[in-house]
Order: sequence, then C-alpha cells, then structure tokens
Amino acid sequence: MVAGENGGVIFEPLRKWEKKLEAIPHQIGEVMKQDLLKKFPDLWFQPNQTMLTAAPKDFSTVNLLYQAVQALEPVKRNKYKINRYDDCVEVMPKENSKGRALAVVKEILGIRSEEVIVFGNTIVDLPMKDETNDFLMIGDAAVAEGISNYPCIEEALDYLESNL
Repeated sequence: MVAGENGGVIFEPLRKWEKKLEAIPHQIGEVMKQDLLKKFPDLWFQPNQTMLTAAPKDFSTVNLLYQAVQALEPVKRNKYKINRYDDCVEVMPKENSKGRALAVVKEILGIRSEEVIVFGNTIVDLPMKDETNDFLMIGDAAVAEGISNYPCIEEALDYLESNL
C-alpha cells in the first residue's frame, strides 16, 4: 500500500484499490488557483486529488506565495493546513496527515505499531511517529524525543540490520 498527497490518498497499486481521505472540494480548489494566478501568473499546479500544490517558476518567490496562500479566504474559512517547502506550497484539509493515513493502513492490514518502521525526512512525516515504535528521521529536519536521527539512509539501514 502507498499513501500519497501527504496522507490524503491511500492506494494499493496491484489491486488498483484506492481510498481518499478528506479532500478540498474541486470548486474551492479552482477558486484558490484563480486567485493565486492573478498574483503569480507563472504558477504550476500539481494534479492532486485531495489537496492543492502550487509551485512557482522562480523558487525565490516561495515565501511570497506562502503569504498569499495564508491570505486566501477559503484557506482561512476552512482552516486548511499549509506546508511550505523550498520549491512549492501545499494546501490540504486539516484532517489529513501521513499519520492518519498510516493509521488507516494499519487498520486495513491488521498490523500493530510494533510491526511498522517509519522513515521520514521532513516535518510533514512527524504525524507518523505516533503510529510506530521505530521512527527514523533522515537528516535533522526534526529532533525530538522518540525520533532517531541519521545523517543518511545507509546509516539508518545499518541500525535496522543490527537491531532487528
């Protein structure tokens, strides 16, 4: 099983099964796109099913884009989550997270937290921490209790090989 769109969609590619969690209604997404295109005519939008991802051609404008997204009326009214990266800004329903998606996958597969190992590398991976006993962060995007940080994937894999 695979979770995409930061936990908004779960799918099983072999069986072609898919489950969508919460989604930004299409009409609201289109309104937000049009409002953003007025200020940033060179935006590219990733084709998502549950969220909006906007990427500027000039990555140096990401902070301005982030501020514009924060000011959008639908974002404020619906209390959507906003994630800012170096190259884009995401808007998603507040209920969705990678942690919620992992909880749904665990329920579907009938597995326990002890049977799950999570690798993360960004702040949006943190909600998965509550769904596993082994959370391995690659890099230092987040340092906190219950998170094992590794500078690279190879060191995390070495840890797993010697401790499982």
